[in-house]
Amino acid sequence: MTLKSHTQIKNYERLLVDIESFYPNFKTWYSTKVIPGIINDTREILTEYREDTLVGIAIIKKEKQEQKICTIKIIPEYQNRGIGVKLFKRALNKLSTDKPFVTVPEERFHEFHKIFIHFGFKLTEVKTGYYRKGKKEYIYNGSLKD
Repeated sequence: MTLKSHTQIKNYERLLVDIESFYPNFKTWYSTKVIPGIINDTREILTEYREDTLVGIAIIKKEKQEQKICTIKIIPEYQNRGIGVKLFKRALNKLSTDKPFVTVPEERFHEFHKIFIHFGFKLTEVKTGYYRKGKKEYIYNGSLKD
């Protein structure tokens, strides 16, 4: 993806706004890691549109030492229509792996559990308090640094 416009970036940010409730430093991470990563080609934003509406987004990290699906978000009215599966497939293709590193907060575990099974992801770790005090983070295909 190329950074086409300030408006495009703002559209992405609007879709991702609620992620801050699960990852308290999300906005800082987005501006200090994702945007520079897009510029240096270590991160990419994948999008899905229906008509002219942005309905899904994925942020991936593609470094030599780590291939990660950082974020996948589908707007509620387009969930359960195969858009998430399509974004996962595109992410796996871009990352050149079928077992990327991915984490999910406890509140979203059941939303993602079936798709993780579908793709053969392996639950490798569960950490409590890593991103938010007292909350579990489910880790697949890797481990979080302490």
